[in-house]
Amino acid sequence: MLATDILASVVRLKAQPWRELPVHGKCRLARTLHDVGLVDEYRLVYFPVVVGQAKRLFETGSVPSAFTVLNCETTDAGALGLTLRPTAFVAADLALPEGGAEAGWEQP
Repeated sequence: MLATDILASVVRLKAQPWRELPVHGKCRLARTLHDVGLVDEYRLVYFPVVVGQAKRLFETGSVPSAFTVLNCETTDAGALGLTLRPTAFVAADLALPEGGAEAGWEQP
């Protein structure tokens, strides 16, 4: 059981000699850990279906991040297994063609 000070508890747990400290299905906790830099790696399973509204891992106000893709696998059912490592976010200027990104895409 985590103490009332979740962040301090996670810092103590990460200092233990265990291999990993998983967080399953708790978006709010994952966002909090992300925003303070306590996430070393994300392992996400992406199911390419539309089911309506759902919780978002990165909501408005989340700390901007970039990710390095460490692994990507596709299951026979079409789900993607992604392993991502957070990296420094660097804002860059991106010149888009007149009319936005779609105007620059080549159509088949």
